[in-house]
Amino acid sequence: MTVLAGLAASAGLVTAAWAATGPEPDRAPRPAAAVVADLGLESGALQRAVTSVGARSGVDPASVQVRRIGGAPEATAQVSALASEHLTVVAGVGESARAAVLQAEGAELAPSTAWITVR
Repeated sequence: MTVLAGLAASAGLVTAAWAATGPEPDRAPRPAAAVVADLGLESGALQRAVTSVGARSGVDPASVQVRRIGGAPEATAQVSALASEHLTVVAGVGESARAAVLQAEGAELAPSTAWITVR
């Protein structure tokens, strides 16, 4: 019984030592960004938005996600989905996209995400 008690005590000390140091620290998340854009948007405006978001987030513009939306309900759905991805920056360009991004920012869907609008 004494050996068993000693093993249990040792296991408890190891567990306590691990708990005191905690798990390995999280790695810093890689920057990621997205642009939500209305379908009728001209390509020049979309390119300006992608370039702006890339510069603000530190993401290569070629890696910025672009999601085209067909109206307010789809914009809200896309922005909500992006909020769950915890991106560095999400931009809305076009009337419906800007409104959805402003709504997400106001609701603090993803507080660590920078929600911006681009004209």
